[in-house]
Amino acid sequence: MARYILRRLFQSIGVLLGVTILVFSLVQLIPGGPALMILGEDATAEQIAIVNHNLGLDRPLHVQYLDWLWKVCRGDFGTSFQDSRPILPDLLSRMPATLELLAAAMFVALLVAIPIGIASAVKRNSLLDNVGRVFALLGVSMPSFWIGLLLILVFAKDLRWLPSAGRESWTGVIMPAIALGFAMAGILMRMVRSSLLEVLREDYLKTARAKGLSEKVVILKHAMRNAILPVITTIALQVGNLLGGTVVIETVFAWPGIGRFCYMRMLQRDIPTIMGNLMLYAILVCVLNIITDLLYALFDPRIRYS
Repeated sequence: MARYILRRLFQSIGVLLGVTILVFSLVQLIPGGPALMILGEDATAEQIAIVNHNLGLDRPLHVQYLDWLWKVCRGDFGTSFQDSRPILPDLLSRMPATLELLAAAMFVALLVAIPIGIASAVKRNSLLDNVGRVFALLGVSMPSFWIGLLLILVFAKDLRWLPSAGRESWTGVIMPAIALGFAMAGILMRMVRSSLLEVLREDYLKTARAKGLSEKVVILKHAMRNAILPVITTIALQVGNLLGGTVVIETVFAWPGIGRFCYMRMLQRDIPTIMGNLMLYAILVCVLNIITDLLYALFDPRIRYS
């Protein structure tokens, strides 16, 4: 197990390098530049050249990237072009808010998707199954930001039950979590349903029923144990989508996380902050994928890693 984890960690290093090279190259294509954002539209070419030289932006791109990478390897994510503050403390101070939103959205998605998915599979082609499939289709089809705006209009503006923005109280996370987790709930519900339908055809469930086990025990203890593996894979894949969705949802709800922070700095062409945010996201996704692989062995004793 330890050797497998080390091997996956080494593979993750290659993934991180590839992602950072790709994004660093794409960032250079953003119109305008940090110097223009700092000086304003009336800046002269000479002033822009001076600022670019002071920021090190007049060097070749590969030199800029290698310099940034070397600093990251030493734990230094650089300083912001906008306020000259160290980037890592600002990102880490906002990380708990993003993780809180991510965990709440995941909880909402699982709380909705698993019961509906199980009920749809057990009651196949019934009214409940048809309603569940319509719900899944709505979840996949509706953009999260539109759901967020709708929730604000209904529960914050009209009913005044929940705060429309901010993180001042625990109720502030309810609407962002629902908006972010709704799409994932639809995807997971369809996966739970299809995976459980495949398992319900297996002969070992007939044996379990023949032993006198109740239908509840057969479904939840025996069938779901094998049906849950594809669901875990889907959850791991959707984590990246959730992280990307936090940028939009945090902006809609003024949630003080690193997604909104990165969006604001992206508008200002703050390249070090964008790269630092990307690195934290990429590390988090790689770690969660490794945890997902380890969960396979927990749910299926036949799986062994070496």
